[in-house]
Amino acid sequence: MNKIDIKCAVCASQTEEAKDLVITSTVQGREIVITGLTGTRCPE
Repeated sequence: MNKIDIKCAVCASQTEEAKDLVITSTVQGREIVITGLTGTRCPE
């Protein structure tokens, strides 16, 4: 996989500890699983 620069959505600082996030949300009664780093925040 290609190296992707990941930046925090809050402080816009680059973070390397971010991991792929699996988000499950229900839209119009359908279960959607999103894998990615969209809106990643710094680990607290």
